[in-house]
Order: sequence, then C-alpha cells, then structure tokens
Amino acid sequence: MQSIYDYPTLKAFSAELDRALDPQGRLLQSDSQADGTAIKQDRHYSEDAKNLASKLPNSFPSVNGGSERPLIVLLTGATGFLGAYILRDLLSRSSSVHHVIAHVRAKDAATASARVEQTCAAYGIWGSDWKSRLECIAGDLDKPNLGLSADMWSRLATEVDVIIHNGARVHWVTPYQNLRAANVLSTMAAIELASKEKPKQVVFVSSTAVFEGEHYNKMSDESMAAGGRGILETDDLTASTQSLATGYGQSKWTSEFLLRESGKRGLSGTIVRPGYILGDSIAGSEFCHCCRKVFVQ
Repeated sequence: MQSIYDYPTLKAFSAELDRALDPQGRLLQSDSQADGTAIKQDRHYSEDAKNLASKLPNSFPSVNGGSERPLIVLLTGATGFLGAYILRDLLSRSSSVHHVIAHVRAKDAATASARVEQTCAAYGIWGSDWKSRLECIAGDLDKPNLGLSADMWSRLATEVDVIIHNGARVHWVTPYQNLRAANVLSTMAAIELASKEKPKQVVFVSSTAVFEGEHYNKMSDESMAAGGRGILETDDLTASTQSLATGYGQSKWTSEFLLRESGKRGLSGTIVRPGYILGDSIAGSEFCHCCRKVFVQ
C-alpha cells in the first residue's frame, strides 16, 4: 500500500512493481529502473521538524498559576469520538470552564454547530443545556491559521485561555507529506495562536504511535520484566527520529517535537497520548478503533 503513495504515477508505480517482481534486475527492462525513484516522496520528518522549529515564536506570554475565573477553551476535533467526550467533560465543569469554542471543518458556523450536535447525539451524550456555553466556528486544519478569518483569529488570540488541539487526520497508510498540513502545520498554528495577546496553555492530543519501533518495544519489555513502568513520559523521543514507519506516527512525533521546543521558549501546556479508545460503558457507545465507526446500542 505504501508504494501507491510513494510512486503516484502509473509509470513510476509500474516500475516499482517490476522491481518487486525482479529484485535482482535480471530482466532487461531498462527504463523502468530510472523513473520510479525520482518520484518517491520525502519521508525525512525529523528534518522537517528542525526546519519548522526555526520558525517558532521566540517567546510566549507567561501563565501564572491557576486562574480564579472560569476559562474559555478552544477545542479542535470535536466531531470525533474522543473529541466529543472531551467536549462533554469540558462542559460538565461549569465552575472552571466558562465557554467552549469548538473548531469544526464546515462551510459556516451553523453547519459546524449541526455537525457537533449530530455527532454527540449519535453517541448519546448531547446535552440540551450546552448551547449557552458552546460556540462552534467553521475552519479547516489543512489551511493556514486553521482556516479562520483574520477577525476570528484575532478574537481567539484575545479571548482564549486554553487550546486543546485534538483534531487530526488519522490514517495508517497515508504518508507524512499528505498528513503534514492537517496534523503538523495545524499544530504550528496552535502554537502561533498561543504566542499572541493573552497567556494561553496548549494541550496536545498525540498518540502512542510516536513510540513505534524496535527501540521502544525493547525498552518497554525490559522495563516491565524488571518491574518497572515502561517508557517514561519524560523521554525526549530521540530514538524515534528515523525509525517511525507510518506517516501518522511521524506527524505526531513532529508535532510533539515542536511543542517541546516551544516549551523551552516559555509555552505552558502538556502532551496527552491516549491508548486504544474502545467505547463508553455508561452511554453504550462502542467505538471500532480499526475502522473508525461508532455503534450505539
């Protein structure tokens, strides 16, 4: 499957098939050897991370302790299964969360609101009293500044206290370059937004895919066998610099790298890596992690 993305033209893909069928090069089909490799996509996500890090803000406004007033939270990815439950959790905190602004891929705010309500209703968690504290805005993670207008961007910079960046394209075959805009550049936008106007905290929802590879598999097995606790959260993920095989894992690793670099410059926040997301034992919603479908009993 990876070859389809690495060699996206018919000529290059057929050349790759020829190589796979004739790995020793014994057949005399000379021009198929030349065309394939030039089209192969760049996978050096770690180099991209370093290049993007050079464009990060130099400093961030300081967040001083806990706020005494209820917070305004910007949430991306509210129409996903995990995002819907994050939204429910936020809106259940009436004493600490004043208002939630949900960033949704949609043509306008009305469509965005309808998507969120329909999603939460399908999971059996929609609350009719949410509307007074929930605002949905239309945007797009693939686009600069999260696909928001200049006026909305400026307003968020002025009002928001916490950014929960949960939105992403999740795909286990699509290569890094195809996921870069939605997963990595959107994180850059969230970081940029956090550097503007008032102090903000950033919560980034990542993935255990950043640990995939022989090094961390071995480290985890050895630690658990010795009675340890596996991989420490303080690990800087240096061992994943070259070893990650999936574009999704690479995009999350790059985003984490950018956030850690921003932390060195004063950004306040945290990285969360959920494990398998299986369902809700109370509401009766079951989530199929492998095919991204939800079943409501």
